[in-house]
Amino acid sequence: MIDNDKVSLGNKYASDGNNDLVDRLFYPLLFRITKHIPSSIKPNYLTVAAFIFGVLSAISLICITSKYALIVSSLCIFFWWFFDGLDGIHARNTNQCSTFGAFLDHFFDTLFAGIFLFAVLYYFNLFSPLFVFLVILRLMTQAVFFLSQVFIRVLFLPKLGPSCETFAVIVIFILVFFYDESIIKVALMSYFLLLPYAIYSIYIRTLHTIIHRELIFQDHHDSK
Repeated sequence: MIDNDKVSLGNKYASDGNNDLVDRLFYPLLFRITKHIPSSIKPNYLTVAAFIFGVLSAISLICITSKYALIVSSLCIFFWWFFDGLDGIHARNTNQCSTFGAFLDHFFDTLFAGIFLFAVLYYFNLFSPLFVFLVILRLMTQAVFFLSQVFIRVLFLPKLGPSCETFAVIVIFILVFFYDESIIKVALMSYFLLLPYAIYSIYIRTLHTIIHRELIFQDHHDSK
């Protein structure tokens, strides 16, 4: 649930550091769709649309008491991902990239993640210390990612990145809808087990980039 597009691209469709498997699969389609979006539509409009769908996904879990809340929420999550992917590509295609747009995207992504994850805890009645701690850890991971990207000015998303996370949540919701709700704890634990992998990827990549830049700077300084 993190901005993937507001940096220069290494190939036609996905950013140099974006290794997310879902993004690599679907970004060619998103790229073609953005060609039909008029330049008069500001990228920030798409960012706001994504946030609205994200909030609706959380509201559906809180306000709809039947299992159909999971289907409604899944649809809203998908459209959140869809518009969240379009905004950066559209900004780049129309030369409308801005610092404010990047900040707004990150801010709404983080806000949505917090609202949605606590809505999940509410719907499944999972307000135990363990799951609350895991949600907080998930949000801290997103904050660290954003700070790392700002500090080193390099985007890095692991193969099991935010878009994989989004589609994993959709799959979990659909499975719970058609099968027994008792699988939700197992499914969520499996989902949260990916956090150490994400944290490891972010920290190691950040450290590697900093060391690499320091070595280049030192070599340049010594050559003088």
